[in-house]
Amino acid sequence: MIKIAYLGIPGSYSYLAVRNFLGKTKFTMKNKSTFEDVFLSVKSNEADYAAVPLENSLTGSIIECYDFLLKTNIKIVGEIILKINHHLVANIKFKRKNFHDKKFSLTCLTQQEVLKQCRCFFMKNKHISPILINDTANAAKTVSESIKVDEVAISSKEAAKIYNLQILSKNIADFDINFTRFVILAKHQLKSGNKVSLMFSVKHIPGSLVQAIGSYAKFGLNLMKIESRPISGKPWEYIFYLDFDITNKSRRLESVIKDMKKNTEFIKILGIYQKGEIYET
Repeated sequence: MIKIAYLGIPGSYSYLAVRNFLGKTKFTMKNKSTFEDVFLSVKSNEADYAAVPLENSLTGSIIECYDFLLKTNIKIVGEIILKINHHLVANIKFKRKNFHDKKFSLTCLTQQEVLKQCRCFFMKNKHISPILINDTANAAKTVSESIKVDEVAISSKEAAKIYNLQILSKNIADFDINFTRFVILAKHQLKSGNKVSLMFSVKHIPGSLVQAIGSYAKFGLNLMKIESRPISGKPWEYIFYLDFDITNKSRRLESVIKDMKKNTEFIKILGIYQKGEIYET
C-alpha cells in the first residue's frame, strides 16, 4: 500500500490535496508537523511519496519548500491545484453574537500563509487578533477542544466538518480567486510528463540570463513560470526557478538543457510530471 506524508493533520489543505490526487487508490497517510519532516519522510523511506504546497496565487511561492528541493534529491512527480476557501470557524458552543460584537476581543488561530491571504478580513475586524499555528486543521482541532469563549480559527470546510465546528463567516480570503498549487514528491524522477520544473544559476556576466532563457524560444517551448531567489553567501547572485510546458515536445527537453548549459553555472531538474487538475475545497 502506498505511504504518503503531508503537512498537518486530517482536514489540512495538504490532506485534501492528497485525497484528491490519489482518489480511489489505496494509501496510508502520515501526518507531519513541519516541511522538513515531510521531506525527510521520503528521504528516509518512511513514506513513498509526500505532498507539499509550492505556491499560492495570492501570496506567491512557499520559499521553504523550494529551499528543500534545492538541498535534497527529492523530485516532483505530480501536481494538483486546490481552489482555496478559507472560513472562520468556532466551537459549536461559541456564541455568534460575540463575533459581531466589536467590543468583544477574540483570538484567531491561523497558519502563516493563510494569514497573508486574509489580511483584509483582520483589518476590518480589529477585535480579532491572529495567533500563528502550524496548520489550519490543527487550528480547527484546537478550537474544537478548547473551553475558551474568545477563541476562533480559520480552516477549510472539511476541517470544520471533521472537528464539529460551526462556520461563522465563509470565504474570508482577500480575493475569491485563490488557488494553491501542491506537488507530489518522491525519490525517483519520472521519465515522461507534459510539464518540467528546474532550477539554475547563470554565469555572473552581462546577458547570461537572457541567453539562458532564450533557449526556450529557440526550441519552441512555453515558459509557465520564472522566479529568482538569492544565493546564500553570494550577494546579488541568484538561483532561478522555471516551469515550462513540453506537451508534444518532450524530445526537445534534452536539447534545451544542453543549450542552457552554455550560459549557466548549474542546472537541476526538479521534476518531470503531468500538469495538475483543479479541485474545489
